[in-house]
This record gives sequence, structure tokens and C-alpha cells, in this order.
Amino acid sequence: MIAVSILSIGFFAVYSLFLQSVAASEEARFRQQAAFLSSLKENSWAKDPLEISRDEGDFGDDYPGWRWRLTPSKVENKEYEEVVKRLARVRLEVFQEGTPRLYSVTHYLFVTEAP
Repeated sequence: MIAVSILSIGFFAVYSLFLQSVAASEEARFRQQAAFLSSLKENSWAKDPLEISRDEGDFGDDYPGWRWRLTPSKVENKEYEEVVKRLARVRLEVFQEGTPRLYSVTHYLFVTEAP
């Protein structure tokens, strides 16, 4: 009886470690795929940061279920007002439909002509 209880505790520990490793593997797979798709989207941006607008979409038939959202915004800082006039903040979010996971990257782009 004691041996069975010790074995069951050992099996439970191994099973919980297995579940943790599966969850970590899924998270790593998501992050790797999202980082790759993020770089694909970044390469398709217009060269002029002033032309980037709020947008969203998917990655087509090659990556079903994956979506992206682009949110540009102004950089605000009263102390460095002249410098921030020449910066644009762009947040790119990549996510899979139906999951709560979100991969987000924020870029600060230099604007060649002050607005």
C-alpha cells in the first residue's frame, strides 16, 4: 500500500512536469511564429513613416488564423519637444484568432521631414 502511494505521487509529479513542458513548448512555438510573422509585416511597411496608418488584417492563406494590427501614434515628451517631432511610434500586434496570446512590438521610426 505504501509502495503504491509512493509510486502514485511519483507519477503525478512526472505528469505535472509533462503538462508544464507541453505548455512551455506551445508558448515557444507561438512566440517563434509570431516573431517571424512580425518581421514579415515589418518588411512590407512603406518606407516613409508618415504614410503608415492604423490598419489590421491577416497573413493570407499561407498562415491561416494569424492576424496583425498596426497602431501608429505620436511620441509626446515636453522636455525633448524638438526631437519627438521627428519620431513616429508604431505598435505592431500579431495574434492567433481564438487564443488570448498576443505578440507586440513597438518601433520608433525617424521621420525625415518634421511634420
